[in-house]
Amino acid sequence: MDGGGLPLSGSSPVRAADWPAAAVAGRLLTALGAPVAGAPVVDARPREPALVRGAASVHATPAGAAQDWADSGAMELTGFPDGPPLHSTGSPATLARGAALAVELLGMTRGRRVTVDGAALLGERAATVGRGRGGTTSVGGFARILRAADAPFALSLSRPVALILLGVLGHVDDYGAARSIASQLMDALPAGSYLVISHATGDFWPQEKVDAANATNQAHNVDFRFRTRDEVARFFDGLELLEPGVVEIQRWRPDGRSSLLPGGFYGGVARKR
Repeated sequence: MDGGGLPLSGSSPVRAADWPAAAVAGRLLTALGAPVAGAPVVDARPREPALVRGAASVHATPAGAAQDWADSGAMELTGFPDGPPLHSTGSPATLARGAALAVELLGMTRGRRVTVDGAALLGERAATVGRGRGGTTSVGGFARILRAADAPFALSLSRPVALILLGVLGHVDDYGAARSIASQLMDALPAGSYLVISHATGDFWPQEKVDAANATNQAHNVDFRFRTRDEVARFFDGLELLEPGVVEIQRWRPDGRSSLLPGGFYGGVARKR
């Protein structure tokens, strides 16, 4: 892409320090078209130049991503109420701090200093709406914090996702319970999400073969049920079924690899409106 159409193309070079937030600021300014000429000279003061552009410079205290996270205040909003706060798996506070440094430098080059504590905004945003350590819900309310064997993890369902149930629902003996599982899971997802299902069927087998397979499953204490096309199609009730509908999986938008798929399965994809 030609940088001539970017807001800072043709401007004086920007020098960015190499510590995390300053480097983020440098990358943001580069994305706006500003040329980067290397790191600024570090002086002996506690607050060194993070960014320099012409006569304008922004000074800040160097810090790593973990320190940015701890200083932001957002860290105190993480974890379970009866446990310690958690470290972030990414660098959200560093990204926010870097963006604020870039804004400050741009303001100075236009004759107005705009000083923002970008990292602190993460915690302050929660404070303005009265959010705290909810334990199983994220500060914004969109993610659920779940316990695992080694550590808690966050499951965010704020954006459309795909619920993939390939060969799963046949292991639920009761048909009504199987439909309820699929329906309840989709109810928890936002509009635009997809439901993907494949399910074994005996529609293409003689009845004696289906009976023999059922007898084998029962002999080995395996709960498994074959279902008809109509039964599989009802898993998608209330959703927008994509073409070609519920068909044998080899016939669902076939390509050169479709012949490698096993027979005896229906499949379909539907979208939540």
